[in-house]
Amino acid sequence: MWRNDAVIELTLHPEDHTVTTPEGARARLTPAEFRVLAHLLANRGTVLTVDDITTATGVRCVRSAVSKLRYKLGSAGPLIHGVYGVGYLLRQHF
Repeated sequence: MWRNDAVIELTLHPEDHTVTTPEGARARLTPAEFRVLAHLLANRGTVLTVDDITTATGVRCVRSAVSKLRYKLGSAGPLIHGVYGVGYLLRQHF
């Protein structure tokens, strides 16, 4: 399987709750989506349980926020990897 080892960059913009994707597109996020993504970025490479994310961010609908984030991130959406029975992991690369 082919793998790209380049680290994929996502840039958060707290002033307007947006994220810049690797393609340079800017996506507007809800406050809940922003908090979840910020927490995943701060813990990149670490598997976080839904309870961990809920406790750290105050977001009660983590699964919904992750689903919407994947869509809004476009081709970078698969960076948010679901770990069955555990939670979520923000990968460094595809």
